[in-house]
Order: sequence, then C-alpha cells, then structure tokens
Amino acid sequence: MKRWCVLLAWMGLQMATASSDPGNLEDGVFLAHHPPGIQYSQGMDGCQAYVESFAIDSCSEQHNRIDLDGNEGESSIWYVLAAWTEEKQWCGAEFGFGEYDPDTYSFVEWGPCSPGDNLEIPTANWPGPSQGTAVTTTDTAWSGNFVPIYFFAGYAYYEGVIPLAVDPVTGFGGTGNCATPPVSSAAEFGGLGIFTNGIYVCPEGEPDGGGQDEAPGGDESGPEGDHGEEDRETFFVCPGEFYETIQDAINDAQDGDIIELCCDHTFVDTGNVDVSFLGKAITVRSECGDPERCVINCQLAGRGFMFEHGEGPESIVENVKILSGRPDG
Repeated sequence: MKRWCVLLAWMGLQMATASSDPGNLEDGVFLAHHPPGIQYSQGMDGCQAYVESFAIDSCSEQHNRIDLDGNEGESSIWYVLAAWTEEKQWCGAEFGFGEYDPDTYSFVEWGPCSPGDNLEIPTANWPGPSQGTAVTTTDTAWSGNFVPIYFFAGYAYYEGVIPLAVDPVTGFGGTGNCATPPVSSAAEFGGLGIFTNGIYVCPEGEPDGGGQDEAPGGDESGPEGDHGEEDRETFFVCPGEFYETIQDAINDAQDGDIIELCCDHTFVDTGNVDVSFLGKAITVRSECGDPERCVINCQLAGRGFMFEHGEGPESIVENVKILSGRPDG
C-alpha cells in the first residue's frame, strides 16, 4: 500500500472535497520548475518565495533548466509542481528521482511545500538517484493548480538531467485525494536539466500547454503535426557559451521553441541587430525576466527585430530592452 495512504488512514484525516471535480486527480503531472534568476540564500523560505514572486499558471511558463554555475558559487532553487487542466484539492503526494549522476547537483536544503503541517517519509538517502519520498498533509489540503509540493536548493556542477520518477519503495508516483481512505492517481513526470534542457511535461488538454523544454535527444518536429509539445526546446544565448548570437538560435529554432537571452549582458553587432524571426512562432525573452538586465543596443545601425515573414501573435519578444535603433528604421 502506498505509504502516504497508510499515513492518511493512520492519522484519521477527515477532509472532504468541495465537489467531485476538485477531488478527481486523474491526468495530473509533476513538473520540474526553476524560476529564471532565482538563487538560494540560507534561511530563505523557498516555498513562500515561489508563492510570492515566482508562481506560474501555465505549462508555457515552466522552466526546467538550471544554468547557474555552482563552480562559481551560484546557488539555485527549484520546485516540483503538481498540475492539472483545472484547480484540484489533494492531501497526499509521492514521487522520487530516477537514475542520474549524483555529482551533477549538490543538494543543501529541501523539503515539502505544504499549506499547513505535514508528515513525510523519505527513503534513507533522499534526495538522490533512485530515492523517493511520500508526504501527507495533516490539517490543510493542497489546493489550486501549478502548486509546489516540494522544493530543492543547492549547486549545479555538471551537465545532466534529474528525472522525476516513482517512489522506488512503492513503485508509485502521484497524488491522493482527501477521502478516507484516499483515492490515488498516478502522475506523469518531467525532469530538471542541469546546463541542458530538462524533460517537458504538461497535462493533456491544458489550454496554455505550449511549453519550451525537452529531454535531450528528443525528436524535433514542427507544430501542427510535426513539432509536438513534448519536443519543444529552449535555446540559450550568451556569448562565450551556448549560442553566440540571437540570430544563430532563431535559425535553429522551430515553432513553439523558446530563445532565452542571458542577463547582465548587452547584445550588439551582427546577429543581434536586425534579427529576423523568419516567420517562426517562437518566443525570445530574457532569462531573468528583467528587461533592465537584458539589453539589445542597436548602436543606430539597425533595428532590434524584423517581422517581415508573416509572423503572428505567437511570435513574441518579452522582457528585453532595445536601445538606439536606427532613426529611419
């Protein structure tokens, strides 16, 4: 029997769902999310930080990649979010990690993000490869959508992917509602990429399900039948690492992909001025979400972006500051 189910029965939890829909937890997903730019500091409330400043409400906002370098002292914090196509209510959550190189990421703090008190039973070496945990609330149920159930903080050192998976003790991963006994529903799993794209996952039918990240080696096929949601990628642009120019990244991107520009940098010269979207339905945005920290300086030599190939509303530039465009352009 699943461990959190045993916990709920043992605690005698008597929470009732508001209606049949919020308590029906089928077709949920657990996705990995690292809010761009957030770093961990000792004593911070990781769960509250998400709620106050970094909450998302659609698959398209998930960011399952960390590029903060632990070798340079940059810490990071990331979350496991529970998501469906609508708001839900639940009292138990269970998941784990699949196999990965433990040197990829060093954990310094972790814990459940529950709305009240909770009871957790982790495996002996949690968190780590092929380890898992089970959490149940003891007074207040989780409720909502794209809700954090767990946070992790630490340092990223080497490229790799930490895949979310079932708890190896029970072979189950998912949620349980607040009935007594609880009814469990398995979840699909995403994963966190370290210096590479993570594993994208989205509830089937989620209206804003156009996510950006994929597992390395995924099939790249285009929208409308040849580029599925699970295959969409993020391309990172930063001179000296990853893509050198914005145009280089757009050249390789396909509809639905994301181009992220590193922050605390000014983009200039060929490849970063008069950038053509090439008719693609893609998003170009700053990694940190702050346009003051991500600037394209045209130096009066051209424009920032060119929309001359039938681009529509899904061709997006956001949180990027453009300076000194050519006066006649």
